[in-house]
Amino acid sequence: MRYVSLITHTHTAKAVLAVFCLMVISITSTAQTISINSSFNADNEIYPFSQVDSITGLYVIGHITLYSDTSLVRIVLVDENNIKYMVYETYPLIATSMNFDITNICDETCFLNEITPVSLIIYVRQASVTLQSITYLTQFVENADSLSYQSKRLNDTLKVQNMSSNIADKGWNWVAGHTPLVKMTYEEKTNQYGDYYNLQGFDYYIEGIYNYISQYQNERSVSNIVEHYDWRNRHGANINEAGNIYYGGLYGWITPFFDGQGSCGSCTAFGITALIESMTNLYFNRQYQLDLSEMDVWCGCSGICTTGINSSTALIYVRDNGIVNEECYKYEPPCSTTNSICSNPDIRITIDGYKTVNNYSKFDSIKSQLIRYGPLA
Repeated sequence: MRYVSLITHTHTAKAVLAVFCLMVISITSTAQTISINSSFNADNEIYPFSQVDSITGLYVIGHITLYSDTSLVRIVLVDENNIKYMVYETYPLIATSMNFDITNICDETCFLNEITPVSLIIYVRQASVTLQSITYLTQFVENADSLSYQSKRLNDTLKVQNMSSNIADKGWNWVAGHTPLVKMTYEEKTNQYGDYYNLQGFDYYIEGIYNYISQYQNERSVSNIVEHYDWRNRHGANINEAGNIYYGGLYGWITPFFDGQGSCGSCTAFGITALIESMTNLYFNRQYQLDLSEMDVWCGCSGICTTGINSSTALIYVRDNGIVNEECYKYEPPCSTTNSICSNPDIRITIDGYKTVNNYSKFDSIKSQLIRYGPLA
């Protein structure tokens, strides 16, 4: 019999029963354990699977200490095809304590389709992890992919409940829930945000006023860069007065905010489109008031509402194909043959290329490049 424990913190949960079994599967499976007994205060990758051919499940035992509101711990399994699976993840907004044990934890690795494991990556931000042991299973499981996703979604539900409780305790005014981003697998999220993403709960955001806990607070206090810089009012571009050749309306050089995304996970297409609109104004040093097509970027990159698209993919598409005006291709997801791009667009904007922000984990680096190059996405 296989019993899979999704979340087993030894401390008392605030409002959620933190220990339960996903299901009982009538198979005879011998669990095997690999002792680790190592502590990690920084990112590391370990290779404990030299004697293991294939596995159908994996979970870990250890201890976690979170040191700040922006702490993060993530344990990731990597297979021979470099596919990554979330074993465990925690940060203060989904945790019920800052210091706790984890026992037989698995997120996306409760059921695996006979994969060959290569390594475990441990991501640590302002935290410490003691990894005591790994337990793996080798007995074949029918419908492993489906069962794995079910276990992930049950974990997502627990995270939403813990997050909602923590939000209420902090007196914040936003609501957490199941969004398209939450439903993504870890592999899908890294394709969109990179391996080191730390969304601090924003991927669970449904409505309200989101509270961003800046991981750059200490850096801000010693910054030598100007405290305020706003492309909306640069050169008085949002001041309507006689003779102001730079006037471009309330938003100046920046494209107006457009809340038309709906429930589709197409935020990257909206961000890239707004970036191109604003950068066109700055490049030509005049106000064009462009309204470009998010749908062109979205469908050109084969966007799917539940998984989104990568920003680099979107920029490469605009570089190679351009982006047409909104009237030529209106935003009406999902992509289909009944809603297609017009044959003769009035406008098609292309770019020569794009730059990646250097040291994007440093607040001052982002600020300096925002000032030097213009809007970022």
